Amino acid sequence: MQTAIGLVGAGIGITLVPASVQVLHRDDIGFCPLLEAEATSPIILSRRIGEPSPGLTHCLHLIAQLRSEIGRKHPIVS
Repeated sequence: MQTAIGLVGAGIGITLVPASVQVLHRDDIGFCPLLEAEATSPIILSRRIGEPSPGLTHCLHLIAQLRSEIGRKHPIVS
């Protein structure tokens, strides 16, 4: 998040961030709330490729479970 905000401050594009980022109080960046109450943003988990730690394996398992549960409650409509 800090990198994205830094790039905006450097004049290199725009970014979508959670409203909580406004607490950074940067004088060189303006925040404009989105008016769409149901707006969503997909998120991506990034991790290093290779031998995962037991903690990472457990975390990935929990994420897969949550994703499955959320999918049943809120099916994706295209």
